[in-house]
Amino acid sequence: MEEKYTQGYTVQSHFIDGACRFTLIGMVAKAQDLVSFHFGEHALSIPHMNRRGQTWVVSKQHFEIAEYPLWRDELALQSWLEPIKGPFVYYDFAFSFVQNGKKLSATQKIENAPITNETPLEPFLKANSLWLVLDSEKLRPVKPSGFEFDNFGTSEEQTFPQKFPKINLPEKWQVESEFSPLLPDIDLNGHVNNIVYVSYILSFLPQKVQNGMLVKTLDTHYISSAHISDRLICRSSIVENDGDAPSDSICVVHSIIRSDLSEVFRAKTLWLPQNQLSREFVV
Repeated sequence: MEEKYTQGYTVQSHFIDGACRFTLIGMVAKAQDLVSFHFGEHALSIPHMNRRGQTWVVSKQHFEIAEYPLWRDELALQSWLEPIKGPFVYYDFAFSFVQNGKKLSATQKIENAPITNETPLEPFLKANSLWLVLDSEKLRPVKPSGFEFDNFGTSEEQTFPQKFPKINLPEKWQVESEFSPLLPDIDLNGHVNNIVYVSYILSFLPQKVQNGMLVKTLDTHYISSAHISDRLICRSSIVENDGDAPSDSICVVHSIIRSDLSEVFRAKTLWLPQNQLSREFVV
């Protein structure tokens, strides 16, 4: 049985930047919401899994953004589970504008158009993610049991044919900043939430990408868990663009390590001038 999970969403004020654009953090957060809601409907959310001594962890993610929506734009957020293969669970996303979902001004009425799984839409965001089930005590991968997914529909569709490119570290770091996690950063598993790592890397950037640029692609590799007591160092450097990236793009590699130099998180972002990824907000 093919199943795709779909929610309607109007871009909220707490997920916009100074230009009223839907933020990268907001998009990553809404992707995580879809996973939790979809799994929750099948009694497979983290609270459900904790009752059987297991939990979910995300291992890798890849996001590609063609356009940044604006405040009050109306969207269709869609996600689906690929067929289970061994211990790995692949979960995909496609975010789109609904018909007439792009607001022409800040005062235009919101219609709250109905969203269905059959709505044909062209995504402004595509993403995929790799998840694992862990034994909560031993912290070792557990192969998802067949019965757990018997009633969970999957789709053969893949947002990207290739999975998760390798991220190589640079020889030198242009930015190195030390910090500690805050209490609101901690999630249901007792460690730093995966969305918060993205917030960290966007907080410690080379000056060249801090103004007038937006993220076109984001790759994240979650390596180990960070906790409230850890002292962390966030590092970033501009590196040479890979493949056929546009000449005006900037590629940045990010890494978060503990004070003992063990790595927690690694990411790569590709940035483009903001006028290539967003329309202007009209009051």
